[in-house]
Amino acid sequence: MKKYAYYEITVMQYIFLIHGAQVGIGVLTLPRDLALTAGTDGWMSIILGWVMAMIVSLLLVKAMSRYPEMTIIEILQQLLGKWLGKAAVVLIVLYCILATVTVFTYAVSLINIWLLPQTPSYIVVLLFIIPACQVVQSGLRVLGRYSELIFYLTLWMPIVLLTMWKNMHWLHLLPFLKEGWEAHCSRDTNDDPVLRRL
Repeated sequence: MKKYAYYEITVMQYIFLIHGAQVGIGVLTLPRDLALTAGTDGWMSIILGWVMAMIVSLLLVKAMSRYPEMTIIEILQQLLGKWLGKAAVVLIVLYCILATVTVFTYAVSLINIWLLPQTPSYIVVLLFIIPACQVVQSGLRVLGRYSELIFYLTLWMPIVLLTMWKNMHWLHLLPFLKEGWEAHCSRDTNDDPVLRRL
C-alpha cells in the first residue's frame, strides 16, 4: 500500500484544482481588470498565464512521477539538499498563505460590495471560514472532488457568454502589443470600490 494513498487525487481533479486556483473569484471582474491594466493586450496575458501554468504543472507531474512514493517536500529536500529544500518549502508555504489571504480578502470584499452590502464583514468571513475549515480538514482528496464539482456546476457560464458571440467586434482585440511588454503598475484603483477596501 502506498504511503500517502489517502491524499492521492486523480489527474482530472488536479486539473480542476489548478483551474479553480487560476480562475477563482477573479472570473467576475477579470475582463474589467484586464482592460484597465493591459488595454487591448489583456487577452494575450490570459493565454500567456495559461501556458506558464501548464508548463509548471507538467514539470510538477513529471517530478512527482519520478518519485511516486514521495511528497513535494521530500522531493525538494532530496533534489536541493536538506537546508535549501527546507528554504524552498518555506517559500512555497509563504506564497500559499499570501495567495490564500489575498483571494479570501478579495472574495469577502466583493461579496460585501456587490451582493450583501448591508451584511457586516465578519458575518461573511464566518460564512467562508466554516465550510473552508471542513473541506481542508477532510484532506486533499475532498478538495479535489470539490474542485471537480464546482467546475461542473459552472459549465453554464461559457454557454451564456456564447450567446453574445454575434455581438462581438473582433477589432477590439487589436492592435497587438500596443502597450508593450512592460508591467503596468500605475493603474488607478480609486474608481474600484473592491480594490479601495483591500
